[in-house]
Amino acid sequence: MVRRDDIYVFRLVADAGPISTEHWRRMLSLLLELQPAQSVTLEGDPPHAIRVEGIGRTAEVAPGLLARLERLAMTPLRVEVVERAT
Repeated sequence: MVRRDDIYVFRLVADAGPISTEHWRRMLSLLLELQPAQSVTLEGDPPHAIRVEGIGRTAEVAPGLLARLERLAMTPLRVEVVERAT
């Protein structure tokens, strides 16, 4: 069972243009399974960020996973920590 203090929220923000949604299902799957996350949503129209409610002790994204997400999103992404769930 996941406790609330094991949840953190961060955003993957596009640095150059909107996030491509062409491969959204693959990005969603990667974040849910590999991050891991309990919730992943696009923000904006066109999307400029991905909001992630992650499970664990830190809002870090593995460099390899981030690089893969950037290729799928077709734009560089930066991690912006939003909050720790309380």
